[in-house]
Amino acid sequence: MKPIIFSAEHELRTTGALSDTTCRAFAQADEATKRGYEASFAFLGCPTSAATSHGEAVLPERRVEAIRLMMLRVGAHTDDPRWSSHVLDQLFDAALQPSGTTIGDVVHALFVVLAECPPGLSNTQANFIREVGKYVVGRKRHAWAAEDFSWLAAAVADPTTKIGAAQAYLAAYTLPVSLIPRCKDSILRALHSTQFEEEVQQLLED
Repeated sequence: MKPIIFSAEHELRTTGALSDTTCRAFAQADEATKRGYEASFAFLGCPTSAATSHGEAVLPERRVEAIRLMMLRVGAHTDDPRWSSHVLDQLFDAALQPSGTTIGDVVHALFVVLAECPPGLSNTQANFIREVGKYVVGRKRHAWAAEDFSWLAAAVADPTTKIGAAQAYLAAYTLPVSLIPRCKDSILRALHSTQFEEEVQQLLED
């Protein structure tokens, strides 16, 4: 499956869409190889059916990787992501289809992708991240659990790791309230001198 994933990622980064060759290669792969990626590739435009969520949970790394491809499709790694409410509806529906997926997997994939963003935080990025946050803690509340975000709290609070402003903004809008205290200083430090520092400071104190 790795060659297909590499091809898909390259195409999404260069053209923003998957080629017929990559879609055919995915369609011809065996079911075990494709498991966990079906809904993602359907979202990306390949004529494939999303598998029904059942049975043994899909491995976490597969779930995050599949969602990461969808985040690349909407340009989440740039300072000018392209999305709509309809697109986010489709993305979240596809992301949550593999067995075992949690809402935290969506945030995990986006957090990884945001590490590639240019320094600072554009208005378009901020709007996109806030919209994702609404899905995470609002419209998809039934899939949200604090334990699914322990990895994010650890990553943000780690003094040896420098996070970007976009990653900090995502953490501010998606971390459960119980995990905010250990992360607050790191989040505000990453957003220092940006136009969003005051907004996030108030958000974290509410």
